[in-house]
Amino acid sequence: MYNQSNYRIPQCISYIKQNKKWNLNQFFNSKLLNKFFYLTCSFKVYQPAYRNIFNNFPTIRTHEAVLSSIFRMPGVKNLGNTCYLSSAIQVLANASNIKFPETALSSELQRFRTSQQAFDPHEIKEMLCLDNKQFTGFDQQDANEALLNLINICGLENQFLFNWTISSICESCGRYQQTNNQDIQIVLYKNLFIDDQINEFFSEERVCECGKPVTLKLSQFTPPKQLLVLVQKQNIQGCSKIKFQNNLSIYNYEFKLNSAIYHQGSDTSGHYTAAIRTKSGDFLCNDVHTQNQTIHRGSPNICTVSYELIDRSKIRVLDLQSPCELLKLDKMPFLQHLSIVGQFAIIDSYPVGLKSLSLRYAGLVELPDLSTSPLALLDVSNNKLKTLRPPKSLRVLNISFNRIKVLPDMRQFLNLCVLDCRGLNLQYNYEYLVPEQIQIMKI
Repeated sequence: MYNQSNYRIPQCISYIKQNKKWNLNQFFNSKLLNKFFYLTCSFKVYQPAYRNIFNNFPTIRTHEAVLSSIFRMPGVKNLGNTCYLSSAIQVLANASNIKFPETALSSELQRFRTSQQAFDPHEIKEMLCLDNKQFTGFDQQDANEALLNLINICGLENQFLFNWTISSICESCGRYQQTNNQDIQIVLYKNLFIDDQINEFFSEERVCECGKPVTLKLSQFTPPKQLLVLVQKQNIQGCSKIKFQNNLSIYNYEFKLNSAIYHQGSDTSGHYTAAIRTKSGDFLCNDVHTQNQTIHRGSPNICTVSYELIDRSKIRVLDLQSPCELLKLDKMPFLQHLSIVGQFAIIDSYPVGLKSLSLRYAGLVELPDLSTSPLALLDVSNNKLKTLRPPKSLRVLNISFNRIKVLPDMRQFLNLCVLDCRGLNLQYNYEYLVPEQIQIMKI
């Protein structure tokens, strides 16, 4: 589809340029324009550089607001002090990892997901009021409470729920203890970086029965599909910025930023806005008004941050810089490029489609049999390998500064173009190792 779109878009542009004399009605009613909008909306073409396409059409350029509205994210109508609800709806409806069950409220949120116009939240508010009377009327309410209530009414708790186990050991008496916990939210109270606060959340302070401090460790973590981080503003001193990152790592699980809610004003009055990250870019949602704007990741007004779990089974490129004792690569069928640099790793399996493998300074002793894999690049430099069984599809092989003494006969690798075996104490003569088609050889 991507290649097809790249092929059609220039055709659309060229055809439009050849018909500059069209009047506005002809242009808007043309099937070609509808196709062009479909393609551009699907593949991020509506960017400042591409908007110059319309510079040669004065009548169209004057209606840029009409054009841009086609690509704009739908807003939510304010029924009267319901900005808290608008923001909560935006965050929940745009949580791409969440699958909505068949409920009345879920149907409304699904309808908003596919809406192209300003959404009327009247029915959602009525359902919210039935479950919690505090939302009756049009007084200012808390967006976090509204969001948690919407999650509860929709029956989505299990998709936000996460479990973790804290292990503690007393350095004085040796007493060992494990505590199991679960929640659907991380509540922060201190004025720090959010990722630092999350580390504190999972390592609460404890004192042993003997009165001595204990060492705590997060020993198990079951991640949610969507991770909610709520900030209690009344417990934060001053107006310093609360900062959060695009990516979050908890116990070897990765999360990426999905949305945020901001609040300006006091506890009893003010205004809520939401920032949403989509495949088409970042959007600031101010009730019915939405606009392209990068999510502000440092603000004293932040009150909610939502992260979505990265599904590693669909990752094609994996670059690990954190400690990793065991990789079950066969659980990642889409993985094509793997890089582990400077960390201890035991590789006992690999995905069928792996094409590039870089394991520099990985402390390896033995690799799995790679002879049947489609690897094109293998870099296992600065390791302690005993044997090597690379595939015949290999084009680049870097085994420099390894402890390998015996290599397979490289003449069988008909695709090998680059071979780097510097720093090896090989028992075979190099003339028997080099295939005829080799282009680069480093000894």
